[in-house]
Amino acid sequence: SIQRQRNHRDTWNLDLTEPISANYYPVDSRIGIRGSGGQQMWVLPDRSEGGASLADGEVELMLHRRLLHDDAFGVGEALNESAHGEGLVSRGTHSVLLCSSNCEEKSVVEA
Repeated sequence: SIQRQRNHRDTWNLDLTEPISANYYPVDSRIGIRGSGGQQMWVLPDRSEGGASLADGEVELMLHRRLLHDDAFGVGEALNESAHGEGLVSRGTHSVLLCSSNCEEKSVVEA
């Protein structure tokens, strides 16, 4: 797994002009956090999503992004997908794995 560090890049000096979007990453299989006592929490989605940990002890997943107005960040239009006159709805499932230590080994054993 790749360990991400908030507001940091290993290969260049990061100039944060967009602190939220700069800390979102693709989540293809799992996203997790570790506590200072070794506790771990992992969320395993059934589809690719955007994810972040914008504050210590928090995990955030973007299930479906919908904007009714253009946000002026490049596409020049609202992100308002619809079908049959209704906004699209994305439904999925998430599994949560809580461990007191070494969740990664436990998930391999249980898989």
